[in-house]
Parts: sequence; C-alpha cells; structure tokens
Amino acid sequence: MVPLALSDRTGEAALHVSSGRPKDEFAGPNWNYGNKSSSLLAPAQEAPMYGWVEFKETITVPTDTLDNFCRGRMLGRIDFIHMDVQGAEHLVLQGARAMLPNITAIWLEVSDRHLYQGQKLRTDIGRFMHDHGFTLGFEIRREIEGDQFYVNRRCAHVWPYLAVKWVTKFAHRLHFAAVRLKSRRLNSTPSP
Repeated sequence: MVPLALSDRTGEAALHVSSGRPKDEFAGPNWNYGNKSSSLLAPAQEAPMYGWVEFKETITVPTDTLDNFCRGRMLGRIDFIHMDVQGAEHLVLQGARAMLPNITAIWLEVSDRHLYQGQKLRTDIGRFMHDHGFTLGFEIRREIEGDQFYVNRRCAHVWPYLAVKWVTKFAHRLHFAAVRLKSRRLNSTPSP
C-alpha cells in the first residue's frame, strides 16, 4: 500500500474524512460505515450525506498524479483500474492524461447528483472518457450513484469484447425494429 492520494497535481491536499453510522445497520453491526465517503472534495452540503454520513475532520495528505506515479516506477501500461474516490474521479483522470492511452480498462463510480463540491457528474465523466478513447462497456445504475466500466478502444485485445457488444446491440435494435414493423402491419390491416 502506498500512502498517497492520486489527484491532478503533486503536493498536498485536504482530505475530508467521513464518519457516521446509519440507524439501519444494513451491513451488520461490525462494518465500519462512516469511513466509506472520505474525499479530496468537500461535501456539497453541510447536512449529513444520506442523512447520516458526516465530515467532522479534515487531514492533510500527500498527492501525486497517476502520470508521475507510473513514471517514477517505470510503469508503461496498466491493465485495469478500479477507482472509487468519492467524486474526485475527474481529478485522478486529469492527472492521468499521459497514461490514459496505455490503460486497458477502468471501473469507476459516478454520480447523477453533486454530493461533493466541484464533482463532475456521470455525463461529464462519460464525455471525458469518450474523448480520451474509452467506450462504456457496462454500467450499474443506482438511485444517485452507480458504477461504469470503460474499455480503451485503442487496445486491440479489447476489440473482440467491443465487437460482441456492438453485434448484441445491433441485434437488439433489429429485433425491436421487426417488432414495431409487425405491430404497424397488424394495426394497418383492415378488419374483415
């Protein structure tokens, strides 16, 4: 483990430390609920997030970019990144511009609502990923937040995955077009 926060710059930043416990302990009494929402971004509202997540403490942490981190360790390629940095995904992506062409796949959390100040939303992240050569391969949507899996179109070994995805999507569209056409024919046939 490396005690470092990835961001869009090298130096130090404030980490807004989350805490709290819901009334309904949905994951059992031994799970540490409150520490799952800490972020380099301040919360968007003063009220507790989700009604129970609070941010009572801020600490200073060292930051670096993914580009610098990889360069310093002579890493030229990354197969997979799982990124869940509580609204700061765009900061990590900004600091990874040189590495992005050499990353095969990225799984990240996205939101449809500003939970953190300066947070980029699902559409912003999607546009950034598309503009940097990535295709959305899979998505899990929840009420406010969700997860997205992107693959790099420039990596030849993901082309079979993208081909299957495209053929499946085309087959679904063809099927629905045939159903609509059949429905129109049945509705336009005169009654005897």
